Amino acid sequence: DRAASTARSSLTQAQQRASEWEQRAKDYEAELEEMRSRVEEAERKASELATDHSLAKLQLEEKDADERLAQVSSV
Repeated sequence: DRAASTARSSLTQAQQRASEWEQRAKDYEAELEEMRSRVEEAERKASELATDHSLAKLQLEEKDADERLAQVSSV
């Protein structure tokens, strides 16, 4: 009877530990998903910034070319 009681106690403790580990795993999975979302958002913003930078660079080059053309035309 004592061995059965000890076995039940050990089983209960093991089940509690398993439950705690399962909860930790769920918490870490949620945290990982949040981090993935943040990375995706950061990558999207970086892509938008790169596009904006390229557009601004092209506009500046176009303005410079127009100014050079105006100088040549006025001579």
